[in-house]
Amino acid sequence: MLRREEWDHDHCPQCDTSNEDSLHILQCQAPTVRKLWDTGISDLNRFLASINTQPEISTALVFGLKMWYQGRNGCQPPISHGIREVYRSQSRIGWHMLLFGWLAKDWRRAQDRWLDRISTKWKSSSLKWSTRVSNWMLEFHHALWEHRNSTYHDPQHLWRIDAKQGQVQVMRHLYIQLAALTLPTADRWLIVRPLSTLESMEMESIGQWISSAQQFFKDREQPSNRVWHQTTVTRWFSAPG
Repeated sequence: MLRREEWDHDHCPQCDTSNEDSLHILQCQAPTVRKLWDTGISDLNRFLASINTQPEISTALVFGLKMWYQGRNGCQPPISHGIREVYRSQSRIGWHMLLFGWLAKDWRRAQDRWLDRISTKWKSSSLKWSTRVSNWMLEFHHALWEHRNSTYHDPQHLWRIDAKQGQVQVMRHLYIQLAALTLPTADRWLIVRPLSTLESMEMESIGQWISSAQQFFKDREQPSNRVWHQTTVTRWFSAPG
């Protein structure tokens, strides 16, 4: 957000931690995100069982992902030596990489051995299994981002309320100044609506109005440089609401 110059800080909109990056979004500890993770872990358990995952693989995947989210990477799950080696392989890659669909190859080999043991006539595909697990991880990754973005774009978010209040204060000041002037016909659109109506507009429209009003005063001081883009202004200003 800071890089896009949308805000003057780089805080997470969910937990207000500074220096938000893509990894933080996956590991954010805001209460609503923790709830999403709790639901996700439960769903993952059911999903792995539904695709006939070797029980210890299920335990290891769920445990490793949960411990990574909680910041407890040194913990070990109650699994046999063979699966523990696979667990370590994923730990070397990084448990967060699961959420990018990157499973250690040893998971598929371990699942393949399991399928050999339980298969009768037809053996399921370990490749299909690993693809489905990867897809689940990517979907969960997407859900975490969607949750973050819905919070960020919520018009009732405290940041947006504060930002809009600041914009409204600037608008009021400019509107009072404009109302005290005898405006040229081309500029009367700035105050054709009551101030209360202008204040109810979306932040983007308020920002555009402020820019236009500030440009008016700038051009008033230097009339020889005056350039108006009336078509564009009319388009957003005349929109319903």
